[in-house]
Amino acid sequence: MLIDTRSLFLALGLCSIGPSVGATAALEPLRAVGFDAEGVSIEVRSHGCTHAHDFVLDWVFVEQTPVALQVRRERPDRCRGKPRWVRLRFDVNHTFSRDIDVTNPFSAWARSPQ
Repeated sequence: MLIDTRSLFLALGLCSIGPSVGATAALEPLRAVGFDAEGVSIEVRSHGCTHAHDFVLDWVFVEQTPVALQVRRERPDRCRGKPRWVRLRFDVNHTFSRDIDVTNPFSAWARSPQ
């Protein structure tokens, strides 16, 4: 079987292009997200050591208005406590005058995980 080396190098080169710096963490599964005049609140799973500073909010803007949000956990929760939902609050200086698309997966758990 013959392999075209140019195609192989192109495929390997494209595979090596990863997400930008700061966007390497996976999207965090959310239970809920809320927007109000003071900022954003999210509910995420915790084992006891989850804090707001463990997360990064990546915004997409159109004409200086936020239109999309991705929440990424940069530091894992390494505690071993019983998993539970925690609400985290983020103060932001954006005006939410339209719907915001949240691209994170949402969890199917209706109540705190057992």
